[in-house]
Amino acid sequence: MKQVILVMTLFTIFSLSSCKYSGSKKTTKTEPVPSNNLINSAKEWKAVTDELGSSSSPKNISISNDQIEVDFTLKKKEEGEIVFIELVCDLGHNLVGNKGLSIDYKYETPLVIKLSQSDFGKDGNASYAHYQFVVPASDTIITAHLNFSDFTQPRWTPDYAQGIPMKLENVDAVYLTPKVDDATGGDALLGIKGLYLNR
Repeated sequence: MKQVILVMTLFTIFSLSSCKYSGSKKTTKTEPVPSNNLINSAKEWKAVTDELGSSSSPKNISISNDQIEVDFTLKKKEEGEIVFIELVCDLGHNLVGNKGLSIDYKYETPLVIKLSQSDFGKDGNASYAHYQFVVPASDTIITAHLNFSDFTQPRWTPDYAQGIPMKLENVDAVYLTPKVDDATGGDALLGIKGLYLNR
């Protein structure tokens, strides 16, 4: 009888410990990985600068070691001048159906990511007060996941451009603008490893 009780006790302990082990397994929730890297699939990549002395190198954008690298130089702004440097991703389509974007990048200063919306461009009110988001500087490749709902217009947006909502159907390009101080000018190397649209 003692043997029967001992066997039953051992069986009960084993069963309880097995249940406890099964219940303690951790499940990891993983984010879906975007598969369409715009480095390779965008209509066009181009570096754009003012014609007052700012520059970019190389002139023709190419992919090397699975990434795009552009060395920008921003001219010091003089009175009445508008100076700028930008890496433009021409999507070839609008952003309807997308909720945000992910970017793998490195840059020596913060990087402004702009949604080029026609309402603010040369065919709109020409304010260029595009919805934007600023990501921090990094000397190594890091990834930022951004929601379009977090993008805002810049502080300097003129009154006539305020109140115009983000219209993804009117956005067909993403501008990557190095945040170099135009009061002093300067240069820095921008590296882009990946740019993805997230649904």
